[in-house]
Amino acid sequence: MRTRTKRLKIWTMILGCVLCFGFLPRNIKATTGNVYNCEIARTYEHPVTGKIEDSGGSSSKTTGQGMVEGVIASKGLLEVTDSGEYYLTFKMSLIDQTSKYSFWVQKRGASGFQAQSVTEIGTGKDNNGTTKDYRIKLPSQDSIVRCSMYVEPMGRNVIFYFYPGNYTATEQTTAQEEVTTQTQETTKTEDETLNNAQGLSLSTAPKTTTKKKTSSEKSVGTWIMIITISITISGLILLGVAAAIVYYYRKNWEKWGGDQDEYDEVYKEEN
Repeated sequence: MRTRTKRLKIWTMILGCVLCFGFLPRNIKATTGNVYNCEIARTYEHPVTGKIEDSGGSSSKTTGQGMVEGVIASKGLLEVTDSGEYYLTFKMSLIDQTSKYSFWVQKRGASGFQAQSVTEIGTGKDNNGTTKDYRIKLPSQDSIVRCSMYVEPMGRNVIFYFYPGNYTATEQTTAQEEVTTQTQETTKTEDETLNNAQGLSLSTAPKTTTKKKTSSEKSVGTWIMIITISITISGLILLGVAAAIVYYYRKNWEKWGGDQDEYDEVYKEEN
């Protein structure tokens, strides 16, 4: 009796665990909200104070500005969640030549920066090599991002800034969806550009092959001619068969008719 009771308890516990597991959520839904296209301003000096923190100083402003514009893409996405949080998605180029990225954020008008981590959400390629898409949390939509990274060719760290603006609404509900759409469009554009460029180089030009026309690719006139000839031949064959039948009947008509006359005479004599 005790053994049965113990087994019953064990099976009850197992059943309870299975039921509880069945009611656990299978997927955690991502935070929803609104996503906006935005332009990203990139600057070697602080956009408010004009201060240059990079060791290159004001003498390297022109070179530094060009480098910043080459690293950070001019288009980005701002995601505003239902809970009121702000996330900026931006693209970085020259990944193969840079490393040791650090980011800080500052609400425009504030006195200091706060360190902020980023999340990598995508990779790609451009004319400068590998690119990466990052997502960073901002204190507000009017924020400034400070970036420090190590540039391999220069052999030192550089510091610069960027910030979003000029927002326009998109049809996506998450930045990941919009980044995926943009990546697909970029890939398509790059493929089209490559195909156009291949004509300039014999070594990369695609081979052109001439495909023989199949019967399904023949012209309508050819098919009409074939059908007409087929019908004509079929008609001639039918006419020949009909003529043979008529000839056979005409040849044996008298014989068949004579037999019928004899039969009629016998029938009259009997009656």
